[in-house]
Amino acid sequence: MVDLVENFPVLKGIVMAEHNFVQGLQAASGFPEDQLKTVLCMLAAYPIAFIFKSFPNIPALKHFFSIALGIFFCIYTLGRWSWLHLFGSSLVAYLILLLASPKISHKLVFFWAMGYITLSHIYRLYTDYLGWSLDYTGPQMLLTLKLSSLGWNYYDGVANKNATDKQKAYAITKLPNLLEFYGWVFFFPSLLAGPAIEISEYLSYINLSMFKSVPENKNRRQEDYVIPSTIWPTMVVLGRTLIITVGLLASALYFPHSLLLSESFKATPFFQRIILLHIVISLVRFKYYFAWLLAEGSCLATGLGYNGVDKNGNMLFDRCTNVWVLKVEVASNVRDMSNYWNIGTAVWLRKYIYERVQHKNSLVPLLATYVTSAFWHGFYPGYYLFFITGGILTEIAREARRRIRPRFLKLDGTKEVGIQPWKTVYDVTGTILIELALSYTGPAFLFLSWEKSLEAWAVFHYLGHVAIALAFIGVRLIPAPRSPALAAKKAE
Repeated sequence: MVDLVENFPVLKGIVMAEHNFVQGLQAASGFPEDQLKTVLCMLAAYPIAFIFKSFPNIPALKHFFSIALGIFFCIYTLGRWSWLHLFGSSLVAYLILLLASPKISHKLVFFWAMGYITLSHIYRLYTDYLGWSLDYTGPQMLLTLKLSSLGWNYYDGVANKNATDKQKAYAITKLPNLLEFYGWVFFFPSLLAGPAIEISEYLSYINLSMFKSVPENKNRRQEDYVIPSTIWPTMVVLGRTLIITVGLLASALYFPHSLLLSESFKATPFFQRIILLHIVISLVRFKYYFAWLLAEGSCLATGLGYNGVDKNGNMLFDRCTNVWVLKVEVASNVRDMSNYWNIGTAVWLRKYIYERVQHKNSLVPLLATYVTSAFWHGFYPGYYLFFITGGILTEIAREARRRIRPRFLKLDGTKEVGIQPWKTVYDVTGTILIELALSYTGPAFLFLSWEKSLEAWAVFHYLGHVAIALAFIGVRLIPAPRSPALAAKKAE
């Protein structure tokens, strides 16, 4: 590679200009080089996506382009050989599906994909403990979702006689060929930050069948379908991303999470500590919002975000939605917060973990989901402190919804509606409690280590844990009221 650059002066000039540009950005912003390169690739994906959208209807061309650009993104941001992890691990998963019985291949693929990312996380623990440098494990985590979903989709289409309608919607009855498969694996708009799109969505996008419902395509043959204009929805998401950038910079420059372990923070009065904790943890979320929205915009630019038309004939562009920022920030319960945060991963956890674990105790699939999420993230103790606590909070919220929420409802015809203004008080209280819970448990996700997590909680005398324990016990002591809607239904 070095010899190639040296032998071509123009190429050498481009490389030097790029290097100087990135170094200048790093000096001006303070962000690491690998993060800046990732952002540059994600920004470059926008104009490329619009070009990709206008490619002639030649699937092989689209697959080849997607593979080539995806590999380039990996090399540029994560290192020369990073793409080989994605290529090799996905090839093994493909061979498992090809050679093993469909009755068990989905489970084998799941354990292979989870095993590979597990070993990758363990290796990183030894080579970059508590480090934040970017490497192949980021795209590998997304690939884990994609490969395991492919296994389940193939199982649902070939061997699952009890597949539900929702499962059949994503089921496939035959494996894609290798070109289609790798086009999906390396699909460039979602490679670095998601979302992890289903294989059926990718293929229907490439062959244009996804756009059957576009009004312009009425009475046309599939090969003549056109992708609707994506300029406006793309610009809307890009605009949201620019707004989020303000919070991202505020977090980096004024409220870094290291503040929570500083001596000045520990010396701050207790209630001011709570306010500062909430500000720090809230702003930390902005870096995730930034990455997810940036990736969502480039997916929209390709046309993949198209999701049919509503009852009024308006086209929807929410297929690749990664996060609903406002809905996360004002969520009044754990369920809503989880559903609107990192939507692609949340959907995967629900469809392929929670709904697939069968047990008479509802707590078992819930804990299985949170433990899987923790394994998927890695093996730092902080992840387990965070996700297991999250599972407990979800169970508390579920019981509160069953035992407390009905007291703020009344029967209106056959529907339960809120009793105003008390239902509003209930929802606002829920939002405040969720924000406090997120702020209190957040340090474990940020600091990752056992020692630093405990140090951050010790500043608050572990009062959050006391409150969670009391809520877990106390909510079960409240008798569940009889639902008026259920009573009316029984009386019919």
